[in-house]
Amino acid sequence: MINNKYHHGKLKEAIISEAFTQLKMHGSENISFRSIARVIGVASSAPYNHFSSKEKLLNELINIGKIDLFEILESATNRGQSATEKLLFVSKAYLNFSIDKKDIYELMFSVNNIEYDRLCQEIIIIFQGIVKVKLKEGNRKRITSLGAAITAWSMIHGFSIILSKKNLKKGNLEKIPIDFEVQKVFNEMAAIWGKGVS
Repeated sequence: MINNKYHHGKLKEAIISEAFTQLKMHGSENISFRSIARVIGVASSAPYNHFSSKEKLLNELINIGKIDLFEILESATNRGQSATEKLLFVSKAYLNFSIDKKDIYELMFSVNNIEYDRLCQEIIIIFQGIVKVKLKEGNRKRITSLGAAITAWSMIHGFSIILSKKNLKKGNLEKIPIDFEVQKVFNEMAAIWGKGVS
């Protein structure tokens, strides 16, 4: 018997919602169709009507996370006047996403993501757009926009990996209990990057 956890015709959304809940509570390894079906009150076979496998369900979660991340990065890219300022805003947005949505962020960059390479390439393209603006501001000839974009993203992605080991709460980016101030690190990263491509 179906309970009232979801409206008629919204089974797929209910499955995805419960999968996100399980991801946050138990990690991707422990997501199961059986437990999802039990929680939303449907037959254990019902999730298979929308997702042929757990891998397909995880891929759907990754795609949703990707859309969310890219919307946040696009909004951040539109802030700031100079390329260095834009990099600062994008870096903060990226890091906030990695903290506020740690579970989906880690899933996106895990072996479960069958389109991992594509995700990385599309993120680099965002950073490359900022780099091209910066290159127009300077005269550096030996720097390519692709190389500088990969360098910029590598810095912030590496920073997010470091911080992932901390028990950070949503919205606590500016109160990170580590031995350096986030704002100072961001400023120095932006300055190092900006100096290299200007």
